[in-house]
Amino acid sequence: MFNTLDGQLNIVSKSISGYWSFTFVRDTGCVHHEGDKQGRLTEGIMSKANIHAAYWKLDTNVHSTVKNVEGCMQDPIQPIKDSEEQADWRFEGIIDPNIGRLMNLCSSVKNNPESGHCNRTSDEISGRMIRSSSEGSEVYEWSAKRVPCKCSAQITDHIGDVKINGNQISGEPGINLSGAIVETGRRSSVTLEFGNATIKIGPNSSVDLTDVCQEEKEKPSVLELIGGSIRSILTRITDPRQPFIYKGPNAHAGVRGTDFILISGDDKTSVMVLDGEVSFWDINKRKTVTVKKNQKSECEKGGLPTDPVSFNPQEIPEWFR
Repeated sequence: MFNTLDGQLNIVSKSISGYWSFTFVRDTGCVHHEGDKQGRLTEGIMSKANIHAAYWKLDTNVHSTVKNVEGCMQDPIQPIKDSEEQADWRFEGIIDPNIGRLMNLCSSVKNNPESGHCNRTSDEISGRMIRSSSEGSEVYEWSAKRVPCKCSAQITDHIGDVKINGNQISGEPGINLSGAIVETGRRSSVTLEFGNATIKIGPNSSVDLTDVCQEEKEKPSVLELIGGSIRSILTRITDPRQPFIYKGPNAHAGVRGTDFILISGDDKTSVMVLDGEVSFWDINKRKTVTVKKNQKSECEKGGLPTDPVSFNPQEIPEWFR
């Protein structure tokens, strides 16, 4: 299925995700190196190559120490932090912004009409093609219809550096949430409204909205806070089979109607409830606490949520007040 958004054709339903990490230790004659590399598979415009692709965002951290060995210089070595992007061409045929493989098949038929046919209108693309070789024949059939995008959001406010799938936003009134990853820079923020939710994403944050819209009522809507902070105002959900789940690296929150703030870093995820109540649990679901109005809880990496306590209004980050 596909829809038009700002004059461009986009796949409506797709899910590209992945996580990769490794640690390493390396010794040279005078230096001991320790580090780790973590990567997340995403989709959009690669900022360095300026191409649309599925690609890995890789972050490398290296700490090096000089050995206490005669003849080795003892000057301290600064830690290394580096980021890079690597395209994953396994997904090349399915993530092209112009319906990728289907358009390529139509081009092949156009170049060789005897191989089949392709029909293209403003609302549909379909076709059939036979490819023959010495090993046999392959038959391709395809069909895609334009459908209204049921998973969209309105951008009601944004400040500074805000990117959606690697693309800088500049006054766009709305976005397609299917496969959307939103990132904000320093002193930047964006407010999105969709359905019964208003989400404000704070500075230096990354939010995965891929699973916010669910066609099956039994599946919860899921927002993943990869890092940073959000404030969510959610009107009460009437269907008990479809709650809203907010995932952080160290803990998750489940809500059916509330106003709260979720803050996530590598080592800790915390929640502050401004109205209503939130169920808050560690990623292994060993402990769940109910955080009520004017209370907070936090969960450190590998730990359990703390019992809820009251918080001072001054603790609320300034961009959410």
